[in-house]
Amino acid sequence: MGEAWTDRASIATLYASGIDSLFDFPFADSEGIIRQVMNGSYAASDYVRAMVSEEAAYHEANPAYVNAPFYTNHDMGRSAGYYPQDDGPVTKMAYALSLFMPGDSFVYYGEELGMKGAGKDENKRAPMYWSADPAALGMCAGPEGMDEIQMKFPPLEAQLEDDLSLWRWFKEVIRVRRAFPAIARGTTEPVEGVSDESVAAFVRSCEGQQDVLLVMNLRDRAATKDLSALGAAWQLAAVLNTNEEQITYENGNLSLPAYCIAVLTLDAGQ
Repeated sequence: MGEAWTDRASIATLYASGIDSLFDFPFADSEGIIRQVMNGSYAASDYVRAMVSEEAAYHEANPAYVNAPFYTNHDMGRSAGYYPQDDGPVTKMAYALSLFMPGDSFVYYGEELGMKGAGKDENKRAPMYWSADPAALGMCAGPEGMDEIQMKFPPLEAQLEDDLSLWRWFKEVIRVRRAFPAIARGTTEPVEGVSDESVAAFVRSCEGQQDVLLVMNLRDRAATKDLSALGAAWQLAAVLNTNEEQITYENGNLSLPAYCIAVLTLDAGQ
C-alpha cells in the first residue's frame, strides 16, 4: 500500500512501478471529486466518468492494481465540515460515493459518526466521540494543543438509538457493499442516458460475480428514471435511503427520492 498525495497521472506512473495499491487522493479531501460532485460544482455524471477514466489509466499501468478509495485521513479536515448547511443527507451520500468505489475502502475513525475537526493537525485527531460526557467510559483527552471542537452530529451512544443516524447509514452501505462483491471488485461501465446532473448510474461487473446496477440520486429533489431502454431485466435488490421516503421501481420506471441509492441486479430467469 502506497501513499502519494498527487494527481491521477502521477498515481498511474507509480502503479507502473509494480506497487500493488495506492490511496486514491483525486477523489478525497475538500477539493476532491466527491466533494465537487456533492456541492454541485461537478455533475453526478462526472463522478461516473472520473471512475471510468481512472480505472482505465490504472489498469493500463498495472493490470493487477487494487485501488484504495478513501474520503479523508488524519491530515485532512473532517468531511462533516465540508457541508456547513447539511444536517446529514449530503454527508451520508458523499461517503457512499467513496465506499461504492471499487477496491479496498478506508474510513478514518470518527467519520462514521460525522465528527468535526479542521485546521491544525491536533483538531483533526480529536478523541473518538463515544459520548457527549467527557468523563464517560472510553472517552479520553485529545492531543495536546487541540482546540475545543463543537461536534455537529451526536455521539455514538445517541446514534445507536436512531435508525436514520450517520452511523447506521455507514453500516447499511457497508452491508450492501459486502452483499454484492462486484461493487468492490468489478469494473465500472457508465449508463448513458440515465446519468445526468443529478443522478449517477453505472454497472459494476466482475468475472464470476453478479453484475450490479447502481443508480444514485445526489441532489435534494426527487428524480424518475426510465430504465426500460437498458435492454435487460433489472430488478430492485437493495435500497439505501437517507429519509423515510421510499424508492419504487415499476414498469421500468425508477422513482428516487432526494439523496438515495437503488441497487439493481439482473433477473436470474433472463
